[in-house]
Amino acid sequence: MKKKIGFLLSSCMSVSALPLFAAACKNEQANGGKQEEIDVNTLFKISLPKNTEKKPSELKPEDIVVEILNNDINVEIQKVEFKEGKGVLVSYLATNSKTNKIVDEKTITLEVTTKKDQVETKEDKKYANLITISVDENTKQKTADKVTKEDIKLEVAQGENFKAEVIGVNVQKNNRTVIDVKIKITDNQTSKEITKTLEGFVQALPEKILKGYEVFKDIAIVNDDKAYDWLKNATDGTKIYYDFRKQKFFTGLKEKDKPENPEIFAILETKEAPDWGIETSTPDARQDDNSFKGTALLVKQDTKIGIKFRISQWNNKIKKATYFDEVATSNLITIDRITQNDLNKIASEVVFDYPDKESVLVNNVEQSKITNNIKENYTIEISAIQKVLEQNKLVVNYKVKYSKDGREVESDIQTKEILGFKVDDFSSMFVGLEFTVESKETKLPSEVKNEEIKAVDSDLKEFKFADNITKEVKIKENSADDYRGLLTVVFKATRNSDNSVFEKEYNIDGLKTKNINLDEVIQNFGDLKIKNEINKSETYASAISKSDFIFGDYDKDLVSILISSMKVSESDSTKLIVTLQFSDKTKESNTKTKEYEITGFKKIDTPTNRNIHLNALAMQGTLFAFEDTSKNREEILAYLKNTNNKLKKMLKIDHSFVKGIDKEFYKGKNVKFITLNESLEDKKVVVNTNGTSSKRNIGYNSEKNLGIKIELEDNKVVLKFRLDTKKTEKGDTVIDENGQVFTQVLFTIQ
Repeated sequence: MKKKIGFLLSSCMSVSALPLFAAACKNEQANGGKQEEIDVNTLFKISLPKNTEKKPSELKPEDIVVEILNNDINVEIQKVEFKEGKGVLVSYLATNSKTNKIVDEKTITLEVTTKKDQVETKEDKKYANLITISVDENTKQKTADKVTKEDIKLEVAQGENFKAEVIGVNVQKNNRTVIDVKIKITDNQTSKEITKTLEGFVQALPEKILKGYEVFKDIAIVNDDKAYDWLKNATDGTKIYYDFRKQKFFTGLKEKDKPENPEIFAILETKEAPDWGIETSTPDARQDDNSFKGTALLVKQDTKIGIKFRISQWNNKIKKATYFDEVATSNLITIDRITQNDLNKIASEVVFDYPDKESVLVNNVEQSKITNNIKENYTIEISAIQKVLEQNKLVVNYKVKYSKDGREVESDIQTKEILGFKVDDFSSMFVGLEFTVESKETKLPSEVKNEEIKAVDSDLKEFKFADNITKEVKIKENSADDYRGLLTVVFKATRNSDNSVFEKEYNIDGLKTKNINLDEVIQNFGDLKIKNEINKSETYASAISKSDFIFGDYDKDLVSILISSMKVSESDSTKLIVTLQFSDKTKESNTKTKEYEITGFKKIDTPTNRNIHLNALAMQGTLFAFEDTSKNREEILAYLKNTNNKLKKMLKIDHSFVKGIDKEFYKGKNVKFITLNESLEDKKVVVNTNGTSSKRNIGYNSEKNLGIKIELEDNKVVLKFRLDTKKTEKGDTVIDENGQVFTQVLFTIQ
């Protein structure tokens, strides 16, 4: 049976002047049940916390202050409730710590102590009805997406003293003529946000189109000297071409199934990826003409470049592009990189000299004393000097170097002369000397004999030598070039009176040439081989890339060899078929191809529902490549260890680009330090986790969280994915969640 508790006070009231609760209770005595009044102020005191930032409605049991005055008493705050106009209701239970008997159990009311604390915003206050928003007539003519928060006029109803400000404007997803206006309300110590709508604007573009405009407004120059050189020389209004697979703009239109054209290369790239099917077109694009798809115009302003474009959206079902009306211009980028071509120009302006050269014979020149006028931040490297004795001049072969932020560039080797040295009367006797062969256009260089070589002057007349010299002319060994019609001879002259010697090499050009026999080149080339460090028996043929080959013997000055195609034999997975293209450098039209078979690779049985190339690389653990730097490791680990996002950590692959899914990690952007194996590009394999179902060929789940997993497993960061696909009842291609899970280690934590 509970013991009765009584209070000396007529009511359990609290007064604002007293921060404490004071009460008296009755306690039943052991001698006959007689009740004795006990003042609980002698046992404990309960009060509200002081100097707290919490409102009364936010207080919890642990916030209530309990002061114990008797060590035998325990007090437990069981419930706290705020009643507007009354105060804070506190329910407590006091017990004897020795006997566990109840000393007091009550709900009391503690009044708040300040006027400030008594203010609570009413939950049912209809702020939306007390605020009016509008725009002027000019703003009403805008498309909804062009309306800004500064365009919104806001009025608070008369008599209201709360503050309101517009903090954001967004177009509704399902009604592109309506905007949602987000408003922040400040009412005394309470703040909240409400949303009101305005309608009747010109229809805004779809979200993915607006995103497309933003993506293509923010471009960068491709990290390649060729791109910078091309852009420096390009003119305003030049048409360029966008490749959605690579997300880059090119100098020309790349044609399918044709050898790579060296004149077509990437110059600009987007920093983010647009949605699938979103590309650019030139401003003059005409509907129903797909040729404008993936085009743009270059904008050139002094040393800055950008693009002018409209957005193009491709409909794959009807194979048609739609061009949106708005014409936009991207950011303008300064073309400030020093390239090799820039250095070549700087090198061409270098002037060399030699101190007191008028008193120095060319034969006595010291390279270390040569001076130059190169600008600061550039250096000159002299590779060779040639002492032209008969002309009393020095020929300098050199190149210019430039370095900035760890990037080094050097010019081509160039040649300059230093004139004005002391005259050498013997050497000067041979000024204007040249050598030729009679009817040279009828003789191959290899057919010329020493006695057929004639000394002539610049007018091709017989050269007149002095009487007191001994001459010797002979063909330089291995100098005959029948394919280019070139021959080198060595001339040596000795003055009999003092044994002074003059010796120099002379070139004879214009001789008969012969065609390169590419059949002979191919025959001498021998077999195409794989690098020695690659163990074919442990390597799948599909995992081989162009850089893994070793070419046989051939003259690189006369012939160029390119790998034009690579494919795994359909009937034998251990066999790789490679086609080489041999080209005559002296005659561009002279080309031949030859197919080579390389056998002995590891056998693989690829399920019919997997891509053969992806399967081989996945089996080998080389489908993905990771740029292993401490910065990239830290970035991945920070993402994986972030517990704020409870969802599984995923990456998606969009047209062979690895991208982030979560806002904490490259959402919608390329993760540039995680890429796909370069051999896939050689084989024209496009990899997708998302997009149209027919293009999906990798993933982890089927219809939710499309992508591949990235996770921390023990002390390793790994990627997990499946390649098995299946068809749904609707005919869509999805990832088979019962398929094999592949795991590839990106890096191990030491």
